[in-house]
Amino acid sequence: MSEKFDRFVVIFGPEIWSLQQNGGVSRYCYELIRNLQNLGIEARVLQTKNSNDYTRKLDPNTVHKIKSHRKKDVKDAIASVMQNFDRGIYHATYYSLGNLKVAKEFNLKTVVTVHDLIGDIFPTRIKWYQRRNLEQERTSKVCDELIAVSHNTKNDIKRFYGINGNKITVTHLGVSEMKSNKSISKFAEIPFVLHVGKRNGYKNFALTLEAIAECEALKYLNIVAFGGGEITEEEMVYITEAKMKSRVKHITGDDEILSYLYQSAIALIYPSTYEGFGIPPLEAMRLNCPVIASNSSSIPEICGDSIMYFDCTSTESLQVAILQLIKNPGHYSTEKARSQSLNYSWEKTAKETLDVYLNAIFGEK
Repeated sequence: MSEKFDRFVVIFGPEIWSLQQNGGVSRYCYELIRNLQNLGIEARVLQTKNSNDYTRKLDPNTVHKIKSHRKKDVKDAIASVMQNFDRGIYHATYYSLGNLKVAKEFNLKTVVTVHDLIGDIFPTRIKWYQRRNLEQERTSKVCDELIAVSHNTKNDIKRFYGINGNKITVTHLGVSEMKSNKSISKFAEIPFVLHVGKRNGYKNFALTLEAIAECEALKYLNIVAFGGGEITEEEMVYITEAKMKSRVKHITGDDEILSYLYQSAIALIYPSTYEGFGIPPLEAMRLNCPVIASNSSSIPEICGDSIMYFDCTSTESLQVAILQLIKNPGHYSTEKARSQSLNYSWEKTAKETLDVYLNAIFGEK
């Protein structure tokens, strides 16, 4: 490792760990930390008490436990870490203007990763989300370097926040390797299409449900919804009204179960109207599961021309895509899709993020 990184440390903030048990942002932070360490970079992670699945996987020697998110506790933790280092980066794991200001007191360069601008694109009246959205904008403007997980997200940042594009670096996310050794028979009725993650609002699960329910040629096809929380009463109402109660199954579980579902599904249906990046399509592509996704936001940027697309506002468009795949499966190249997915790795994410750190400290990439 270069002499530039002698007595150099990356401090990852405590922001995300107590907000999630798992989730995409936590996985990103965990994989980034792990892969930076594999590159020989010293990393330290600040944590309050939490139930996050990923914190349990971190090397205990890298973790600094703090009592709370209060300024004094964060300041004391950074001071303790910096006793052993001369310079470093404070990489916020989520949005906290206060923590950035504390880090700057130690002459640390600050980095923030923006995963999406959902709060700006789909405004809400819920006060907590409004405060979070404001904090996201403020931290994005104050930090020294800003990372966007896609060019689509970078363009959104420029459009909504008015931030100069020179401050924003795109580093795509990676895809975690998934292994499986569980039997699929107890999890789902074949044949089925798969939906992964949240279902409400812009995630647009209702369109998938409607498209399959209304198509006579797809009356044999089931839907498996993985993760995203239990099916709500409201969801059960429209599932029942669509006469799909016996054909929709909700499943939760670990990556082994999910990987088996990818390998057994006719296709992953990804109807989201907006994504900052979108990991499920890449996971499916890596496991040779055909992907039928909406042609919106970052999805074409990430998946390229290796999958099937449809208009996320049209049930007919989705019906046509599903039927085309079923009738002509040979026209979909799982090999091409898998090759596209191999362009994304957490090691590559870590290396590109390291370039952002270099630019923050030395003005070079």
